[in-house]
Amino acid sequence: MPCVRSSGRYVVADFDIDNLKHHIEHDLKLLRKMLALVQPITPPKDAKLQKLKAVLNKMPLKEGKRLIFTQYADTASYLYENLNPATRVTT
Repeated sequence: MPCVRSSGRYVVADFDIDNLKHHIEHDLKLLRKMLALVQPITPPKDAKLQKLKAVLNKMPLKEGKRLIFTQYADTASYLYENLNPATRVTT
């Protein structure tokens, strides 16, 4: 097999392509299994979200504004949508 550059940094010949493909297929199979496990978890079935809602509905947190910190933008969006249902945009 001729030496082919895959980018400016790596030479394809430096990799065991068959082994790499095998590992990627294995990872994809695991990711599909993980997706199948989490897909049924909708907001009403999300235990952590329901617990957060319960805590936020108790005094003194029930009144006024609350600030929630999270590392991930997706989590922030999810919480915003589910803690502020009146602001949800329907399509």
